[in-house]
Amino acid sequence: MSVPLRTWLSTIVMAYLLDRAGIRGPAEQALRKLTYRAKRREEKETAASA
Repeated sequence: MSVPLRTWLSTIVMAYLLDRAGIRGPAEQALRKLTYRAKRREEKETAASA
């Protein structure tokens, strides 16, 4: 089995195991942090000005 195929297969297996355990992967954590950080900042600014 070639190295790229083994690498791809191992990432699929790890993603499946993380999903089964209910753990977010590093990319999903970073995306959520970037997405929801901006929303929280807007809410704080709105509450402070009211």
